[in-house]
Amino acid sequence: MPSDLKPLAARAARKPIAAISSACAPDLIIEVLSPATASDDRGLKYDLYEKNGVREYWLVDPDAHYVEVYVNRNGHFNRQGVFVEGKSFTSEVLGGRAIEVDRLFG
Repeated sequence: MPSDLKPLAARAARKPIAAISSACAPDLIIEVLSPATASDDRGLKYDLYEKNGVREYWLVDPDAHYVEVYVNRNGHFNRQGVFVEGKSFTSEVLGGRAIEVDRLFG
């Protein structure tokens, strides 16, 4: 993960899932997929984050080296895409910054 994103990820990691509500939902949540958590990340957490207005939700697969990006539009997540190494995507939450997938896994 690029060093300038590490503080953001560290702050986000401190918020327990039960504390997420529409009144205090973070703008961006990044989940790192693992076999033990992937079904919750794609099901329970996805639904909770979508319902409570999280603006962007990234699912990062450290084994397959891809990032799946969802953007919340009018209370519903729309998949922006699945981005693999060699590709980049734009994050509205991070001010339109281009995120290079290679840097997340480097």
